Amino acid sequence: MGKISARSFAITSMLYYFANAYILGSNSHAGRDDWLCMLIACVLAVPLILLLAYLAETHPGQDLFMILKQTLGNTACKIFALLYGVYAVFLLSMSLSCFSRYVCTCVLLETPKFVMALMLAACAYLFAFKGPSGIGRCANFLFSVVMLAIVLTFIASAPSAHFDNIFPIGKGDIWRGVYRSMAFPFVEPILLFSLLPTVKDGTKKRHWLIPYLVAFGILILNSMRNTMVLGDALAGMLSFPTTHADSVVGYESLEQRLEVLTTMIPAASGLVEAVLATIFASRAFDAFVGAESSKISVSITLAAGFILCMLAYGTEAALEYRSNVWPCVSLPLQILAPALCLLVRHSRRSKKAKIFLHSLKKTIK
Repeated sequence: MGKISARSFAITSMLYYFANAYILGSNSHAGRDDWLCMLIACVLAVPLILLLAYLAETHPGQDLFMILKQTLGNTACKIFALLYGVYAVFLLSMSLSCFSRYVCTCVLLETPKFVMALMLAACAYLFAFKGPSGIGRCANFLFSVVMLAIVLTFIASAPSAHFDNIFPIGKGDIWRGVYRSMAFPFVEPILLFSLLPTVKDGTKKRHWLIPYLVAFGILILNSMRNTMVLGDALAGMLSFPTTHADSVVGYESLEQRLEVLTTMIPAASGLVEAVLATIFASRAFDAFVGAESSKISVSITLAAGFILCMLAYGTEAALEYRSNVWPCVSLPLQILAPALCLLVRHSRRSKKAKIFLHSLKKTIK
């Protein structure tokens, strides 16, 4: 298995945070306050990022399931592996659904939805087959493409932006928006553990925190840009506000170019998200059955995610699940296993310290 640098890990994590979040954008419950919800959620999620960073730093070269097995034992590892495997498959299906829905709605209107979902799943399979090092190596190129697209769209939309549209602040359902902004398509960093076995010399806290802050800073700026361009339209149910903001720039010759640039962002970043979800789920199922990494688990994961995406595509139940149920599931799962591992680790260290002090006292006596 190839290795990647900690820098490639950081860049890949930034692409992962962008993924569907950049294009899906606005939280309809918050309206103009979408950017404020993301800002508050970004601050509140910092302890979670530090928790995962500390766990990764104290267990270099190990993914989540290796850590669980070492810390909690084989039985607990299998239980968590099954739970997180199902979680990652659902996340994969939502990622495929979001990307295919975006392309079929905003870019290639006549394209059947299953074609785009299948294409993204096929690309994810190729990268997942090569392992995390495959997506890690091409992260630099993908990141350059994404950042170029974001900068150009920001510059082009500046004449159509009106700063007054941000005000008044606090009229939307802010706290509901904050909670939703800590789940799909925004903060679900636990999938980054699938990269850890391929990172040379492990990661430090800065390799987790800095990419997170940079990515969310850009997402917040993009949300503010959407608000300044669209104004009251954000109070409606806009599926892809970033695309709507790009479409009202007012330069007919530039508009299509902006749409092409905007398409590059979910295409590149969404691929990273799909790959990480696939690898994470396949490793979870391998840990559950006690097998080594295999092509079979990758194939089963992608097939399950694709089928689930097609079954739930565009239905009201799926949208309701993503909006209201998923945040209640995702956020606790981000915290549960890592926090439990650290609690067990520190309890063992405290027991060893007590035993050492007791033996030292006996020796002195």
